[in-house]
Order: sequence, then C-alpha cells, then structure tokens
Amino acid sequence: MEYTGDDGESGCNPGTWIWSNGDNSNYTNWASGYPQDTEGCTEAVIATLSANNGQWQNNIWADSEACFICQVYLPMRIV
Repeated sequence: MEYTGDDGESGCNPGTWIWSNGDNSNYTNWASGYPQDTEGCTEAVIATLSANNGQWQNNIWADSEACFICQVYLPMRIV
C-alpha cells in the first residue's frame, strides 16, 4: 500500500492509504506505534507473518526488496 497524493502525483493525504492498483484500502492491521512518519509521506508497508503477529509496519527496510501484500476476495460459503 502507499499514501495517496493530493494531486495524484505529489503531496500526501496523511492517514489515507491505497493499494498499488489505486483502490482505497478500507482494512488496516497496524502494529502498536505504527504507522510512523505519516507527515513524511511514507510509501511502503511491511507485513510479516513471523513478526508482530502479522501486523503492519512502515519505514523499515526502505531500501530492501520484498514481496507484495495481496488483496484476495474469498468466495462466500454458507454452512
């Protein structure tokens, strides 16, 4: 996910996150104390299953390559 820009290219709208395809994100799972540096327009989110119980962090490993956070639609199953 990334911050959405005020004009689509520059600036940011603090606290607003979008998926890489431009869709609004209406789910968050931030670790305690995160997100950090929201005024600086952070553009990356890190989520790991092994650390912080899968909760999200930002502003770490900024220069590292990592996998994507994927949004998946699950079929509804009535039991």
